[in-house]
Amino acid sequence: MKEKILKIRENPFVSYFFPFFVMLLLMLLFAAWTGGRFIMPRNLTLVVNQALAVGLVATGAVVMFSTSRMSAAMGGSTAIACIIGAYAFLTTNSTAAMILGCIGGGIFIMLLAIGLSRLLRMDVMILSIIFMTLLLAVQQWLLDGGKNLSLDYAKMKELQNMNLPLTFCAVFVIVCMILLEFSPFGRKLKLIGSNETCSRQVGINTQRMLAWAFLIAGIGVGLGAAVTLMRSATVSQNTVNSMNMDVMLAVVLGGTPVRGGTNAKVFSGVWGAMTVAILTNGLSMVGIDAVWIQAIRGIFFIAVIALSEKRSDVLA
Repeated sequence: MKEKILKIRENPFVSYFFPFFVMLLLMLLFAAWTGGRFIMPRNLTLVVNQALAVGLVATGAVVMFSTSRMSAAMGGSTAIACIIGAYAFLTTNSTAAMILGCIGGGIFIMLLAIGLSRLLRMDVMILSIIFMTLLLAVQQWLLDGGKNLSLDYAKMKELQNMNLPLTFCAVFVIVCMILLEFSPFGRKLKLIGSNETCSRQVGINTQRMLAWAFLIAGIGVGLGAAVTLMRSATVSQNTVNSMNMDVMLAVVLGGTPVRGGTNAKVFSGVWGAMTVAILTNGLSMVGIDAVWIQAIRGIFFIAVIALSEKRSDVLA
């Protein structure tokens, strides 16, 4: 049975649109389960808003995944970027400074990760696990052990009313799609992800390309942090505490294998983020406890990985 499913998923058409069908199926399921309340315009708007920050971080992560590099510290990186952006706003009272602070923080952390990986000759995934603990300590230090940073809600609401979060997401996804799927830059990244030795032999500067991939991932982290601040207007120790799981789940549900490589697709970040938001919002609307929602999300994650295992093994 699993082999038949894998064979169907390997069809290019099915592989590209399968995540969309999963998303649509979940929408119909929750619409029926909630008596139509789930597809009310107000709730669908809420779902989209919930998906934007995750979609931005996940889209950047897809570019990084295309090189077969993974990071388990996307949530911690986003949290630190949020704090940097919040302090930038509180210091200058400028929303532009806040956005630039978030992006700068995200880029710095992601470039630091790939730089340390190269310096210590350590796999990025292993290093990111250590990074998770370090970033949590930095987060607690920056927040003085637990204080909240409150921003001007009116100004954050004004940015939302300008549709800035949606604009950020649309522009970033389009740019990443052009770079990863329609340019020599993207082909080089995917070649590194599928066969790094071969990519070196054909003259690709792998270290420089990896730095660019992580820089783009850092921009996604920064934009995701900025959108988070626009929505919440506050930062605490619990800010984006589920981002790691959300991003990993979004990327995999969107159709990109965990090991990345040539099958990495930019739209997987968007489809996946929407699917995660639909799943979380729908389960909450039908009265499922938050603990069980996390368990169900985990089961989804394991099931999707199991169904894509053969495709990932090809890239091993």
